[in-house]
Amino acid sequence: MESYMKTKNGRVWYKLIGNPRGTPLILVHGGPGYPHNYLKPLEALSNRRKVLFYDQLGCGLSGKSSDKSLWTLKLFTAELGQLVKHLGFEEYHLLGQSWGAAVAVSHAVKNPKGLRSVILSNPCISVPVWKKDAEKLISQLPSKMGRAIKEYEKNRKSTKAFKEASREFYRRYVFRMGRDPKPVRESRKGMNVKMYTYMWGPEEYWATGTLRSLDLTKSLDKIKVPALLLSGRYDEATPSSLKLFASRMADARVKIFNNSAHFPFWNEKKKYIAAVEEFLEDQAK
Repeated sequence: MESYMKTKNGRVWYKLIGNPRGTPLILVHGGPGYPHNYLKPLEALSNRRKVLFYDQLGCGLSGKSSDKSLWTLKLFTAELGQLVKHLGFEEYHLLGQSWGAAVAVSHAVKNPKGLRSVILSNPCISVPVWKKDAEKLISQLPSKMGRAIKEYEKNRKSTKAFKEASREFYRRYVFRMGRDPKPVRESRKGMNVKMYTYMWGPEEYWATGTLRSLDLTKSLDKIKVPALLLSGRYDEATPSSLKLFASRMADARVKIFNNSAHFPFWNEKKKYIAAVEEFLEDQAK
């Protein structure tokens, strides 16, 4: 079923698929402004439950707006709450990927009625941690590439050397695959680049936009439901960051995929789906 939820700021597109018997799973995509398409492998989770895909306002199939005052974590968190109410979910699980994990945490810390568990996949929930990890990953690139990225950080001038270094960073720590699958290309096509740049910045490595002071680490202990944290061994959301976040939570598991970067649901689809499925089934016991 595909439909729209009307809000005062525009229409929010969503798609609900799967088995109606299990507790629904809501998927919160990354970005900001990078729509749901790239999460297509997670359709496999719909065999035992309904799975909800949606595009956050301003990107993909949802309503568009140039009003930057709408591009806030607060709005997207409220949007998620509205969807839960709109669909009448009495109980539900929540999976936030990358930036979507920040939205998921902001929702979960309120301990909303009906939330059964939260999954933070490749989470971007602390800019200080993200920046520290990015610096380590950049240092592992060939020295020439590392210098090119550092030079770009200083003067914001894009050079041939920087573009080559940037491509290598993304290849190693974000996608880690050959040609991008069609759903990934579809997300890139539907991406709101202005939103991403305004909220985050021009590149993955550092937040220079409105999210530059984002740090939800101290609020993690407010999450009372079981949590699963997922990361790839080569992920820009590093395994060490997951362990830090998990240590702040009341009931959290960590799963690392050894042959993956930021998209383990593509790099190691079967193992990723199995890990999420096992966690969700445990919550039903």
